[in-house]
Amino acid sequence: MAKNNPNEPLNDKRTEPRQIAEPFQSVEIKLPHSGQMYHFKLRDISFGGLCVVIREDSAILKQLTVGQILKINVYRTEQTAASDHFKSQVRHITKTDKARYHGHYLVGLQILDHPG
Repeated sequence: MAKNNPNEPLNDKRTEPRQIAEPFQSVEIKLPHSGQMYHFKLRDISFGGLCVVIREDSAILKQLTVGQILKINVYRTEQTAASDHFKSQVRHITKTDKARYHGHYLVGLQILDHPG
């Protein structure tokens, strides 16, 4: 198997451009059956979705599945309690070993609607 050349850009298969999230932006995920809430850093955003960073030992990973529908709150800064509420769908759960996110998973969420 050929390895990627670290000096060449990776071929990004995502259909929409991504914007790196500002520091202190985060996402709160509410699990549908248990009602448990989990809070995660927001990695990047696009027009129709976002990506959160979850530690590989987090209990939520055992409860998430691709295709699952979730209610989420997106917080713009740590200093404010204001948030936007969305219905979303888990699009991918990807383990990453990149230096910055070593020991974490990237979870892509597609925004389905804005329930208010």
